[in-house]
Amino acid sequence: MTVRPVRRSSLVEEAVAELRRLIGTGEWPVGAKLPGEVELSRLLGVGRTTSREAVRALIADGQLAARHGSGTYVVAAAPVSQFDRELRRAEVFDVYEVRAALEVEAGRLAARRRTREDVAALRAALAA
Repeated sequence: MTVRPVRRSSLVEEAVAELRRLIGTGEWPVGAKLPGEVELSRLLGVGRTTSREAVRALIADGQLAARHGSGTYVVAAAPVSQFDRELRRAEVFDVYEVRAALEVEAGRLAARRRTREDVAALRAALAA
């Protein structure tokens, strides 16, 4: 028999969950500026270190962005996938290279799977 230990959630995890809830429900929509650290800590009922860590976690997930001298802003309604984070950091050439590979294969599959109706619709669009 395998028994897994019960995991207690931390204040940081609870603060992250509350911030995600506020963002997800539109209380803080994309573009909104978060309250300052002291006010955010007061609203969440936690210490400044806890609120700071929660904000850092959402920055790492791509939902928040810190703008030096301006504050912290909501930049995505949901956590950004690892793929999207990598894509944002990629060089333009790398993105074009991946797109070219994907688009060639997508075109190949579309050509193989086309129907007579698809060809008719393409011809009609070309004629128009």
